[in-house]
Amino acid sequence: MLKKGWIIASLLILSACSTTTNEAKKVSTIVKEEEQMELTDEKTRAAEAIEKEDWYMARDAFKKVHSAQPNAETETWIEQLTLLIEVEKLLEMEKYDEAKEQLDAIQHPKLQSVVEKRIATLPTEQPKQVTITPKPVTPSPKPAEQPKSFLNATEQQRLLAEAEQWAENQYAALPSDASMAEFREIQYAHYEKVDAQLNGIYQILRQNLPDAEFKALQQKQRQWIKDRDAYAKSQAKIAEGGTAASDIYNGALLQYTTQRIQEWIDTYASE
Repeated sequence: MLKKGWIIASLLILSACSTTTNEAKKVSTIVKEEEQMELTDEKTRAAEAIEKEDWYMARDAFKKVHSAQPNAETETWIEQLTLLIEVEKLLEMEKYDEAKEQLDAIQHPKLQSVVEKRIATLPTEQPKQVTITPKPVTPSPKPAEQPKSFLNATEQQRLLAEAEQWAENQYAALPSDASMAEFREIQYAHYEKVDAQLNGIYQILRQNLPDAEFKALQQKQRQWIKDRDAYAKSQAKIAEGGTAASDIYNGALLQYTTQRIQEWIDTYASE
């Protein structure tokens, strides 16, 4: 009788474990399906934005897809759309030669019609400047070169600290049953804040550095973007195939971008 009772108890325990496992699998499947639906929605939003030539919205949608499922296709889209956004800024500033250079770098087949249209509308020559011949004057002594003070270190450090504090507050406000997707969204939003700060500094440098020095910086920045993405991918491989891969990837982007801001502050900023 004791042996029979032990057997029955064992079967009940195994049955309970099996039920728990099945329930866990069902929950996991539902979460994955919801995440897949969100990715599909973002891809649809990206396609619609491209049709409307809303490059910012399209890039934002692809960034969210890439955050959840990093892959070469979405990475290419992000790079190409970033170039298009840069082209629009250059055209507004009437920097047609630089805009043409950026357009030539856009190779995505689905963007070729846009590239051709933009190139076709570029002026055939730069606007002619009205030249006024000044009266001869005695040349004054050349002033001593001033230190690069167009970037304020205190202000840039404040922006970094504010982004960090914002993320901490958002994490603290999450309920105890918050999903990983909610944590991931805050982490990516934090990265976007520092990425926007980096782009802001880049525009300040564009306006203030001598042309030759800025062109050299521009080439270095293009290589830096490749190095940043390669670093993020290498870090994400630690959890390759797991749900933590995208979190590690985003964290690496955040870390790498923050370091770049600090480098530029040290190089170009005043106190």
